[in-house]
Amino acid sequence: MDLKKELKNYLKENKNIKLSDAIFDVLLSAILMGKLAPDAKINMLNLSNTFEVSISPIKYAVLKLNDIGLVQFNKNKGAFITIFDKQDYMDMFYFRMTLEALAASQAATLMTTEELRELFSLAKKIEKLSNDFGISESDFPILPMEVSKADIHFHSYVVEHSKNPYLIKQYKKLYPKIYFSHRFVTVIENLNYIDEHYCLAYSMMSRDPDVAHSAFLHHTRIALYFYEQKSYS
Repeated sequence: MDLKKELKNYLKENKNIKLSDAIFDVLLSAILMGKLAPDAKINMLNLSNTFEVSISPIKYAVLKLNDIGLVQFNKNKGAFITIFDKQDYMDMFYFRMTLEALAASQAATLMTTEELRELFSLAKKIEKLSNDFGISESDFPILPMEVSKADIHFHSYVVEHSKNPYLIKQYKKLYPKIYFSHRFVTVIENLNYIDEHYCLAYSMMSRDPDVAHSAFLHHTRIALYFYEQKSYS
């Protein structure tokens, strides 16, 4: 992966972004896409030379990656890409399942008609991207980044409309780990993946907190089932 080229293109597409934030986004993408492997050492001086920038924005980006759990500091050895094992993913999913279901139950009575229409549009976007990438095939290897982003956008949209700042804050911390988890298990093993997002949208349209809560619990439990079938080193 040509990190320098990635940064140049990213800055070109996002003209108002701070350099330190752009470097963070480029490194985050490299980690989530597996271009920077788990347990790989991060040499900040080398990154500074690669990006042709001072060390300050590099330190900022690495510390921010540490804040969201994707980089860990090993005393006297430096910074390393975090290794996630099966239990890490399981713990994250149980926490996500609880947050999403609770948020959905609160958002069900708060979302406006226009916001519900937008939720259906997000479900349709998942369907379109899934069809574009041909991921209806059961042997599709991993969930493409674009579909993964659309998936998280759908779920985060519901969480944000719970209007609960505590739920929203905790859920945002999960974004990178959810992205990262999609590299290892494809939800396409669940062939009802696309339809389920429409079902979730309909559960929100019911405006019944219990219906929405149950629907989101069921959806996440299905994903959790497939994770339980996998082994991680």
